[in-house]
Amino acid sequence: MDRYLECVIRFLQSNADRELPEITEDSHLIGDLGFNSLEMVQMVNDAEQAFDIVIEDDEMPQILTVGDFIALLKRKNAQLG
Repeated sequence: MDRYLECVIRFLQSNADRELPEITEDSHLIGDLGFNSLEMVQMVNDAEQAFDIVIEDDEMPQILTVGDFIALLKRKNAQLG
């Protein structure tokens, strides 16, 4: 399993107050996993701390699926060099 996918699944599970269905890169964070805006912010904060990155407020609407979140994390890490 991809290291980023593993991390995102861990972030999702730690911020959900419920049992989550199977998580794939195609899983829609709101529609499939039932995340609300607070859970999304908490998940992003976890990722920022874990990867030592900053996700700007205007980037948040781009995170619709697990795959979108992974792509953003990879892009941010690539920018770090």
